[in-house]
Amino acid sequence: MIKEREFHSDTFRSDILKSACGFEVMISFEGSVTVMTFPNRPVGVQDVRVSITAIVFRANNKTVRFQGAQIEITQVTPHVASTVTATFTTAGHTIHFTGVQRINLDTGKTTLQSHDVSGEVIEVICNRLRPDRPSAL
Repeated sequence: MIKEREFHSDTFRSDILKSACGFEVMISFEGSVTVMTFPNRPVGVQDVRVSITAIVFRANNKTVRFQGAQIEITQVTPHVASTVTATFTTAGHTIHFTGVQRINLDTGKTTLQSHDVSGEVIEVICNRLRPDRPSAL
């Protein structure tokens, strides 16, 4: 078994949320990806990828935080290759935020490009960050 762990973090302005919310929103994320590879197996589990990520949205002196974990298991059967994915959240709520994380190998800069952020999730984030919403005690 080969085990590798990478740590990633970045902060950026979200054009998608600025357009949806009507005010500037900063996104910060940090997390780790651990990959365990089993190179000498012709069939069965080939690799296991564990991602743990915290995403923080900030605007108007308010903060919304989501934390989650994802496990991907890639396995090969004698005739078919398949991937199984399971997603969990630690806050007790499931938030579907999918996208592509890209790493520039020359600079090391990481960007997260969203592909499927539901309108409901965007609305929740905007409502919690609105300047006229009272802060939670």
